Amino acid sequence: MRRRYSGAFFIMLQFEQISSAYIRRVKRYNVASKKLDDIVTDLQQKLATIENERQKLKYPYWTEKLLRPVLNSIKKELPNWVCDDKRLSPMGLGCRVSVFFCKRGLPPTAGKWLQGNSIYIVFLPGELDKGQLLYETGERTTRFQSGTIGEINGFNQITKPLESIEEAVLFLKNQIDARSELTT
Repeated sequence: MRRRYSGAFFIMLQFEQISSAYIRRVKRYNVASKKLDDIVTDLQQKLATIENERQKLKYPYWTEKLLRPVLNSIKKELPNWVCDDKRLSPMGLGCRVSVFFCKRGLPPTAGKWLQGNSIYIVFLPGELDKGQLLYETGERTTRFQSGTIGEINGFNQITKPLESIEEAVLFLKNQIDARSELTT
């Protein structure tokens, strides 16, 4: 004989199946959510570490990491001249850095910057991603009229890529020679 169940029993059984299925889904969700939360936490920690590393990076300013080593080499080649390179400050729209040298051992009363006592070279950034440094050759153009922004910022000065330390040293030595001729 077949056993007969009432409709309420089937409804109860159906609810228990639905409820059990829901509970399994919630458990699967919680496990998956916890796993993803752990991944997110791990990635946030890694990101914080990377951000810390980025904060420690020091930008290689061209005046300190390109120009200063060039000047240090130039100074070795001009032992009788003192270079005022404590601060290498780019000026104007062209970011020109004027570097002055004066004769070593001048008495305090002597005018450091008088003709014959000083020489100078002006550097500008070139294509820095290629390590290019420009210097003013001492020649001028008339591309910009007197009193214009271009003229005031030195854009009439002819520049040339520096190809070697010797080139800069020769440029400065030529000033020494030219000034020696003027005083004799």
